Amino acid sequence: MLKARHRDDRQTRLPAVRPIKDHNSVEDFLPWGWQSSREKLERKVTLPPLRQILEELTPQTLAVTQAHSSANANKGESWIDDGILNDMVSLLSIPVERFPYESADMSRFPSKEMIDSFIKIYFEQFHSILPMIHKPTFSARTFPTIVLVAMASIGASYSHLEGAKMFADSLSELCKRTLAWMAEYNPEYPHSDFFLMASCLQNVYALGSGSFRLYDCADVSRSALIGSARRIGLFSGRVSPPSSSPGSTPGSPNPKTTRDEDNHNEKEEIEVKWRRWYMKEKLRRLAWSIFEYDCSFSTLSNRRGAITLNDISTRMPCAEALWQAPTAQAWGALLESGVLPPDAENGTPFYPTLRDVISGKMSPENLTSWGRRLCAQAIGRILWDFKELEESVLSGSSPIGNDGGLGLPMLSPGLKPAKEKLLKSLMVICEGVRERQMEAGWRDGEVDGDGAHMTLTLLISHYTHLHAAFPTVSLILSLARRPPSPTTAPADPRIARLKTIFLTDPVYARTLAWNAAQIITLSRWKPVCSPIEGMRIFMAGVVLWGFGRYFREPLPPSPLPSGPLGGIQEEVVRLDSQPWKGVDDWIKKGKGKATIGSDQHAGNAMTEICSEMGAREVLRVVVGILGRMRVWGLGGEFKNVLEEMVRRS
Repeated sequence: MLKARHRDDRQTRLPAVRPIKDHNSVEDFLPWGWQSSREKLERKVTLPPLRQILEELTPQTLAVTQAHSSANANKGESWIDDGILNDMVSLLSIPVERFPYESADMSRFPSKEMIDSFIKIYFEQFHSILPMIHKPTFSARTFPTIVLVAMASIGASYSHLEGAKMFADSLSELCKRTLAWMAEYNPEYPHSDFFLMASCLQNVYALGSGSFRLYDCADVSRSALIGSARRIGLFSGRVSPPSSSPGSTPGSPNPKTTRDEDNHNEKEEIEVKWRRWYMKEKLRRLAWSIFEYDCSFSTLSNRRGAITLNDISTRMPCAEALWQAPTAQAWGALLESGVLPPDAENGTPFYPTLRDVISGKMSPENLTSWGRRLCAQAIGRILWDFKELEESVLSGSSPIGNDGGLGLPMLSPGLKPAKEKLLKSLMVICEGVRERQMEAGWRDGEVDGDGAHMTLTLLISHYTHLHAAFPTVSLILSLARRPPSPTTAPADPRIARLKTIFLTDPVYARTLAWNAAQIITLSRWKPVCSPIEGMRIFMAGVVLWGFGRYFREPLPPSPLPSGPLGGIQEEVVRLDSQPWKGVDDWIKKGKGKATIGSDQHAGNAMTEICSEMGAREVLRVVVGILGRMRVWGLGGEFKNVLEEMVRRS
């Protein structure tokens, strides 16, 4: 039997692992004994000696077996011959005889100084988007090597060095392969926090890289990532860090294990408490980071997320100021300062908080910045569930081509009040965030890391409004993807349908346009380079283009010429302003001309949106934004699509 040679784990910097204990749900239907037990790790696959068993059969059994064989033989030629049998053996031997990957030239691996710079860039540019790593205690020497690799690939994508993006793609591919190998080499790895962290970061990079291969693999591995996290109870909040240190193997996570000891002085006691706290908070933040990744994948793929809200019962993350406290003493002082709400270090419970925000009993001001962002994500997930019910195969309006679905009663009318309430809750969250952004500096208890959460909260909320209007957005996307020719445009049913929607409910149309414009202005003036921001900008640009192309307000008595608006000829409304001014009157009454800041003219020149020129200018503005966001390759793909639309127009 073939045996694969393995270098010592210490030489390969493989981490020693004490996996987090499985969390067995009482709500599933798996066999309890099977679910709770772990099979012994076997590196060698041993086939049972079937041939020997057949030779040892009793004469009576052998006679029966031969009789069956003769009966089958009489029916025709045997299906399995020696060649097929050899093919089976050869095929099953391939995994231990041949590697599925071509070798990588590691002699060209960058220097330690360059990798060090990529890790630092990760913290400077990306860490605030998913702050799951405890930076105050971070040490590359004791941090798991596989997580460092995932961090370096993301950091390299933000680098301006020539070839850095290509290196980031290659490093992420190697990271993906290594994670897959580790999961096969030791099935305990996928049940450890550092493996889930590395897998989450690698999947996040793959999502926005622009590499179809990486994206496709992320699609496949998402269920494995979420399944492992769910199995150890990461989303339930009942998971605890391993009871003892994972070991001192190079590359393994090696936080100091803290125990209650008598005669500690005050400094030692706060140190113990701090370390216990951040180890627990780290797991909570890992759970929410995986949830955020799942939401991002759902947004990008327009498919349902793999994590349901029913999966989640853990608390929300703590305030960023606590997570960023550089020392135990600073952390303790912040807790005692009174600037944070009581029990701030433990986070607020997820479901009660979300319920109170939706009902209006809790002001978003009482939430942490990441808590607001998570509430926005959760509301978006609920609205997604509504969309699935409305477009289900059970409905009479199913769009999937099954002859209109099964024709059961439509669910949309009954869901409308709930949808309106949820969208209103999102606006309440947005208003609270905007009020904070208008203030100069940070309030007590806030830090720089809160800024990314606030901007992402707004982006998520405005994009959710677009997604809630998906039937209309789908029409616009269809016209952008397959535009009619000049001769067929007047009779195109898509254009007629879209104009009817806009004419029937102009308030709805203006609300849609304003939400799209807000995404554009946030990405223009307060960019947060998350992996899917390019997709949000693209969608917002196409929606605003469709609005400008096909929506027309009733003409005033003396219509003004469209185009760049230099002086004040009549009241104008900047849909891309922060904060917005005069937008409420425009949305409800159509008062004023909707404009957007122009990239083609100097100063504060504006272009009226509802015109041929305005629709083209929207595309140019978005192309310019995407051109300045070269971090994630996927944004470049969306940019190419919009450039083609500009050329066509």
